[in-house]
Amino acid sequence: QAWSQIPEGLDVLVTHGPPFGVLDSSPSVGCHMVGCRLLFNRIQDVRPRFSVFGHIHGGYGRRKIGETEFLNVSLCDERYEPVQPPQVIEVSAK
Repeated sequence: QAWSQIPEGLDVLVTHGPPFGVLDSSPSVGCHMVGCRLLFNRIQDVRPRFSVFGHIHGGYGRRKIGETEFLNVSLCDERYEPVQPPQVIEVSAK
């Protein structure tokens, strides 16, 4: 129900956790995909330019799927050590 409130036309969508299958795997959970399928489906519908999230520390990184660039911005590793560099995005007029 919460995901249905995500409006169309977004440049940046920020959520705590990842969508299913996108930077959502971690050695601490046996490298299984643990993101939300419903969130992934909604992102495919509304197609924001950027989807930014964290929560799964082992999934840090960037990946582009279609029109959306996904960023797992978890700065800490699995031991909560801040080892990853910050990520920067540029949002300019379309």
